[in-house]
Amino acid sequence: MTTIRDVAKYAGVSPITVSRVVNDADNVNAHTKTRVEKAIAELGYIPNLAARSLRSKQSYTIALILPDITSAFWTTVARGVEDAAQGGGYSVFLCNTDENPEKFTKYINTVIRQRVDGVLIAPYSMDGRQLSQLSEMNIPTVVIDRRVNNWEGDSVYCDSVAGSHALVQHLLSLGHKRIAILSGPSATSTAEDRVSGYCLALRKAGILIDNRLILRGEYRESSGVMLTRELLESHVEPTAIIAANNAIAAGVLEQLKIQGLSVPGDIAVVCFDEMPEMERRFPFLTNVTQPAYDMGVNATQLLLSRISANGNLRPREVILPTRLILRYSCGRFLKSEGSKSQIRYSIIPDSTESVLVKPLDESDRDLLLSISPDKPNSQYGGVSEVELTKPNKERLTNAILFQPADRMAILENRGVGKTIMEHVLGRSVRLAPDGLNGMPEDAVEFALKMGLDAVPCEIFWNLGPVPYEPDSDLVAKARQLYPPPSLAVQISTLENLLNAAEGTGLGVYVRFNSFVQNALMAVSESDLRTALQRHPSLGKLMDMLVKHQSRVMRALCDRFGRDLSFVSIQDDILASQAIVSDPDLFEDSILPRLDQMCTPAKEHDIPIALDTLTLHPSALSGLYEIGIRMIQSSGLEPTGLQSLAREWTGKMAFIGGIPAEVIFRASKEDIEEQVRQICESFIAQPGFILSVDDSLSDFPGLQPQNFVTMIRSVQHYGKYP
Repeated sequence: MTTIRDVAKYAGVSPITVSRVVNDADNVNAHTKTRVEKAIAELGYIPNLAARSLRSKQSYTIALILPDITSAFWTTVARGVEDAAQGGGYSVFLCNTDENPEKFTKYINTVIRQRVDGVLIAPYSMDGRQLSQLSEMNIPTVVIDRRVNNWEGDSVYCDSVAGSHALVQHLLSLGHKRIAILSGPSATSTAEDRVSGYCLALRKAGILIDNRLILRGEYRESSGVMLTRELLESHVEPTAIIAANNAIAAGVLEQLKIQGLSVPGDIAVVCFDEMPEMERRFPFLTNVTQPAYDMGVNATQLLLSRISANGNLRPREVILPTRLILRYSCGRFLKSEGSKSQIRYSIIPDSTESVLVKPLDESDRDLLLSISPDKPNSQYGGVSEVELTKPNKERLTNAILFQPADRMAILENRGVGKTIMEHVLGRSVRLAPDGLNGMPEDAVEFALKMGLDAVPCEIFWNLGPVPYEPDSDLVAKARQLYPPPSLAVQISTLENLLNAAEGTGLGVYVRFNSFVQNALMAVSESDLRTALQRHPSLGKLMDMLVKHQSRVMRALCDRFGRDLSFVSIQDDILASQAIVSDPDLFEDSILPRLDQMCTPAKEHDIPIALDTLTLHPSALSGLYEIGIRMIQSSGLEPTGLQSLAREWTGKMAFIGGIPAEVIFRASKEDIEEQVRQICESFIAQPGFILSVDDSLSDFPGLQPQNFVTMIRSVQHYGKYP
């Protein structure tokens, strides 16, 4: 059995250092921590959790209380919980309530006796009193998937109202007017939210709500069978049925088959949730899918952050978006097939479409309240959201949209380094646990003191050199040597920064590293064309990086999309002359991958910037075509940048314009004069945001006061007339 001393010897450190890494202590060098974690992984060392528990008074166990662990939806949620918990060093105690109040209460008592560190729970009703014991015992608790009245803790759920609203709108667009909904128990918020979205869409379409078309049962297949039979026997003659979850949908399809009715020839069927089992059984089903795995990850991240918090955290409500998955069962292809045609689904080509469902707008929210005044919804019922258009952030947004403001926006770009930060803050600063970002409180305080308009959050997966044989698996080796960061940790990193910036007027943007520069680092090459010839599997490595970063971007945009000023993709090689001048390479290999990586931000209508020091101007057309709307720190001289900004005005915003060398001027007067000239050059140019075009932490001997002078000069000379 591997011991802590074995790990210490393997990593070349002391056992005390290994212990500090295992216990996530702050006083460990980032490089040393990486070396120790690598040794732990390669040796298979398992820390003694019992000893940790005795020292810390923690059990390192969390409870997960779910209504039905046989449901594919809940097993997917549980997988997300387990992955995030394991990444944080916690075990999961699973409980199944079967929506039974007695079993629910029994499990509450059990987890209290077990002294778990926290609880993730899907309540059986909206009554907040069912959680009173956990509140009284001060056990950190996160409510998952459902809303609870008078709950003052954390919760994570999906936007069922908007999802149901989107399903009905789609059916209405196909000509359906007699639409039935078979929902779950009326005591659960998800069931009522789906009915609310259904009613809202019908009311907006001017269709009277027929209560005979609204049936409620259980979230089970047997309930779907029973409710469908009841619906058909009532002779209300629906042309479409919405099932509130996939279990009910399975029952609907079973009963329709018994009745000899075809889908969608005789009746259209759509539902909530898409799980692997349902996709195999009914691959033609149109549905609204919920990010079940992400719900589990987000809930666990909230719980672990509350467990480890030193002070009180405000209650947090996370509302994840749904997606509308369009297939055949809604009847959208019947015009070409004939209204009563029998479709053989096994031979139909896959024409699936996936559409992100946006939140309801303000007018829809008002109408929703008028429809259901007795059932307030915490998402749409008057709980004020965090304002996103504070003065500084609005200045940045205006620049992105080519609109006027009081002065030119300015932001920190690739980092100013500890020397400048400590000079401005008047105290020492340290890196956050991810080793990339500063501590969020330090970053926000620095930005506020300097009057910057936004702060960045770095979400990187950095590869290093990968030694491998020509016939070995480059992708597998890269993942083994440089495992990707935990999704839950990355969610926490952004959440912590957003929390620190809340109410300050600062914008927050997220920067992801890209796939070209990172992949070339793995094979120790600098030229992409040559590297692809020498390493045939390099394309697969780039695809892996794209898929991973796109997955992380989707999770962050789903969770925090409304709070982000923009998303930035950093890659100093991707748009260089060597790549852009090779059309086959740039247009056929680079742009499609970049397009795929940026898809989540585009779905959420979040502006996207390419952050690069080696922009070739001819790349702009291709970048614009795939949705890039901002160029960040291009490394071009101010005159060249001004020319590009003028050519692309109204289409492409630019961030940069201040060469790092400006800050090395000998005197304050020289810096002020140089900045004055830069501001005068760009002030008449809409869509421009000033920043230094490189990382100042890479310049030795920099005088911190010069940075302060530069920022103050921008604020003085960058005022709009």
